[in-house]
Amino acid sequence: PASPPAPKTCRQLVEDYAREKGWSVSFSAITSRSSKKGPLVWLATLKMDKQSFYSYPDEKESREEAEEEAARKAISFLGLHQGAQSQLPETVVSTSKQIEDFVNRIKELVGQKDNGLWSTVVPEIYQEQYRESVPKSWLELVKIKKAVYITDMKDNRCILYPQSSAPKPLQRDARSVDADAGSLSCPVPDKLPLPEGNHWDVYVTSVVSTTEVYFRLVDFNDQYWELRDSMDNFYLANSLLVSEIDDTAVYAVNVDGSWLRMQVLEVQDGKAECISVDHGDAIIVPLKNVHKLDQKFLSLPFQAVHCQLDELLEFADDEQANKLLNDLSVGKCLIAEVTAREPVLTVILYDTSTDEDVNLNELLLKRLETPTLPGPDQIARVKLSHIDAQGNLSVQLSGPGLRSMTRFMDGVSNHIKQNNPAPALSLCESKLYACRMPGSGTFGRAFVLSTAQLKEGKVLVRFVDMGAVTLVPTSDLYDLDVFGKDIASFPHQAIVCRLADVALGTWTEKATTLLREMVPSDLVLLLKVVTLAKGSSPPLVAMFKRIEPNNELVSVNTSLAVALESRQEERRPKRAPLLTRLSSQTLISEKKAEAATNGASGGCTSKAASVPVPGPQGDAPRCISSGDVGVTMPAAPVSELVSVALNLGIPPELEEEGLLQGKPLAAPKLPEVGSFIDINITEAANPLNFTCQLYGQGAALNDLMAEMLSFYEAEGSSAFPEGLPEALLRKGHYYAGRHVDRGWYRVLVQQVQGPLMASVYFVDYGDYSMMQPSELQPLWQRFRHLPVQAIQASLAGVTPLQEDWNPVDCINFRNMVKDKAFVAKIVGKSPDTKTGVEGSECVVLRLYDTSTSIDVLINQLLAERNIVRYAPSSD
Repeated sequence: PASPPAPKTCRQLVEDYAREKGWSVSFSAITSRSSKKGPLVWLATLKMDKQSFYSYPDEKESREEAEEEAARKAISFLGLHQGAQSQLPETVVSTSKQIEDFVNRIKELVGQKDNGLWSTVVPEIYQEQYRESVPKSWLELVKIKKAVYITDMKDNRCILYPQSSAPKPLQRDARSVDADAGSLSCPVPDKLPLPEGNHWDVYVTSVVSTTEVYFRLVDFNDQYWELRDSMDNFYLANSLLVSEIDDTAVYAVNVDGSWLRMQVLEVQDGKAECISVDHGDAIIVPLKNVHKLDQKFLSLPFQAVHCQLDELLEFADDEQANKLLNDLSVGKCLIAEVTAREPVLTVILYDTSTDEDVNLNELLLKRLETPTLPGPDQIARVKLSHIDAQGNLSVQLSGPGLRSMTRFMDGVSNHIKQNNPAPALSLCESKLYACRMPGSGTFGRAFVLSTAQLKEGKVLVRFVDMGAVTLVPTSDLYDLDVFGKDIASFPHQAIVCRLADVALGTWTEKATTLLREMVPSDLVLLLKVVTLAKGSSPPLVAMFKRIEPNNELVSVNTSLAVALESRQEERRPKRAPLLTRLSSQTLISEKKAEAATNGASGGCTSKAASVPVPGPQGDAPRCISSGDVGVTMPAAPVSELVSVALNLGIPPELEEEGLLQGKPLAAPKLPEVGSFIDINITEAANPLNFTCQLYGQGAALNDLMAEMLSFYEAEGSSAFPEGLPEALLRKGHYYAGRHVDRGWYRVLVQQVQGPLMASVYFVDYGDYSMMQPSELQPLWQRFRHLPVQAIQASLAGVTPLQEDWNPVDCINFRNMVKDKAFVAKIVGKSPDTKTGVEGSECVVLRLYDTSTSIDVLINQLLAERNIVRYAPSSD
């Protein structure tokens, strides 16, 4: 006899049914993992005509099984069965009592799911629970009895909620999109149902931090884009402008030509800060772009789902972590594995777009723990941990990796101190050990470079988190494996680099000493990569440090180069000074004798003693009264500076030039508050600390600079060919300083930091530097007529986004404004207590870029680029 035909699969039944109806059928499937390192599982979606059916929460081991599960759920919903399949009896609902019992069953099932149940999965769960099928009119019976909350039907399905968990209006703070609580003044859509299973298809839309990630459920993707298309078409033909903003309402907002559902957080200066209820990100738009939201666009639940990332909560405030997370996730379709639903949805994100699924949480953690030098135009905070004899520098990046390793090794140190374990019995080369650091009770991770012991029982090791290579007693080495594989496999924290502009092979022991004096090991530096690593050559970097009293950035590279050059100059033979160095008593005695001689011969008419001295340009000697240099006869006291001047044999014309009195330069004259001025910005540390010049004085300053260069490269330095005598260096005095660019500038000494170094302020340009007396000359009177040109300034109404300025934001601001001309409105003035220029003022400005057809307010532009917070009402 012929064998009976095999029963049709659910997929075949669905395809037959669709063929009869003339509908299209398609299946799609994705892979995920059931746990962090579990087997691959499959989830499938069936689309038939305009309906969709899903395999989850049931995860299958193969694609075919997942697609069959999706088809089975379609059959259950559509009531398609064949005789060959086993079919459960249908629940009888002929009497009121039977109807009430059935509805109570549904109420009990739904009551177990706070997030609700899709109507398409209720029949299946009902069968599994009660071993019966639901009546064909089951949904109508439940609606009539109102035992549960039922949303409107959409695509032949709806959501059933327990009455206690019915969707509530929306509530959010300034940055959070959360559809679980709060209230809006306008009608709200149904609550977004979250999937039952623990593996969701998601599309990441916005990342604020590791504890504030927003995504959309891929299952609603078609409906969402239908809504977007409908909104675009509707508002293309309709204008629903609003006269007053309600910050509890949701609006239609035009963003770059597309219409989005958004809530307005704040309105200021004709602009509205809005947050998307479907994406979770915030944006500032012109107020005219905000329109009333037609109620028909509230049929779809708000799509933004807020979550946090498992095992990454501690990095919520870490700038590097948040940037990496943005790069790895935003704009990508991922799998979210739910590890907790309460109190905050917590997930692990997987990227399944490649042959091997990638756990993004683990990848992010690994990258945070692995130190990497910054990319182009980026800045990193580092500490200089070691300098070797060849000039190779080991730096530690400030960040999660270094913090974690410090915490690990603190635990190792405490364990060894408290338990006193035996040192390692045998040593292996290239193996990591816990090693006591020389001269310290703390421990670090160290490689044994050579097991050959010296006479003192020491071996050569490298501390992998500091870069130092040294000899240590074998008794100071302990097995690290006993503390767990995580510590041994943790990325090494020391990165090798070299200073740019320091030629290989030219490094000396003196350079090491000078650099360590400039940069203590606990000082945080800012580092920028100048040249990437090539082959075995380490990257070349520029490093900067902050110095007091003005917290200014100083180039470590430049400071070291200047110091090394100065050391070389000191070793060179010095030219004999042109002026004879005499003691004050000898000079005064000679002047007395010359005064008597001159008085007898009638050579000079002055009553005071005088001496012949050469003119500044080699002119014939002329008589200068000793009174002109502040010298009186012996009966009067001699001032300290005059004594120094006499000791050094200073020409009296320098006294006439104002050297000894330290005459101040005139401060710049500024118009009243409310006036507009044209300025050029010369230096920019941050939006609250920059320097500008009055644009109209540029020609006069250029002439002054040219004249100073010509003068001091020739006769201006003849009095002190080796530079200013150290004894004449005084805080608060003005000098001519020779910069590394070989130009001469007017400088004000702010602080004498030692016999060979002074901190100076360039009074016409606003920057600071360190100079040695050999780089300074007296500032002659001819260069003192032009007022100081540098004006200290700040932007009005701006504050940092965080407590302090982000270095990257400072660099971006500097690039925007430095060496550029602007129109500025003076909003406020106050005395300048920073530079030491007598009578100078600091100005608070609104800055306008007028180089284009539309004037741009820089204060506002910085806010739009997320560099500052801007409060126009406070400026």
